[in-house]
This record gives sequence, structure tokens and C-alpha cells, in this order.
Amino acid sequence: MKHVLADRSVQLDAAWMLVREAAHALDGKRADADVAARTALAAAADAVEAVTADALQTHGGIGFTWEHRSHVLLRRARARRSLLGSPAHRLDVLADRLLGSALRS
Repeated sequence: MKHVLADRSVQLDAAWMLVREAAHALDGKRADADVAARTALAAAADAVEAVTADALQTHGGIGFTWEHRSHVLLRRARARRSLLGSPAHRLDVLADRLLGSALRS
């Protein structure tokens, strides 16, 4: 249990750091703002999916019922994935964009 919580804490801290960096890049109108924002979105979405899935697993049978909030949070995370695409897809798009611009240069 401690290791799961530690892993998720590190993952959330990393995602939060990327979100803050993206906010600074957007605020400063830096050239890398788009890349920073896309990277932060992929990391945050991946962290949300992992945390909600682990929370559901940690709470056991009650986590699968409507009485517990973890079920609702997992459903929201999966709905976002359906609407916005998976983090892997977002990173693929970002890689195509970065490699495409590097090849054009």
C-alpha cells in the first residue's frame, strides 16, 4: 500500500511541475508554450487515470459501488480519455509535431 501511494505521489508531483511550467510558458508567451502545454496535459491525464484506478483498487469492493466517490472519479477520468484521447496518443501527436519541425529545419 505504501509503495502504491508513494508511486502516485511522485507521479502527481511530476505532473504538477509540468503543469506549472506550462502555465509559466503560456503566461510568458514563450515559443515552447505549445509543447509545454501538450506535455503537461499528457502527464496530468496519465496521473489522473493511474490515481483513480489505484484508488478504486485500494478501496476494494466498496470502490465499485455508487456509494463511494472513487467510482465516479474513475468514470470521469475514463470519459476524459474518450473525449481527449489517450496520453499515449497525445505524446505521439507531440512527437510528430516536434520531429516534423526538426525535419523541416
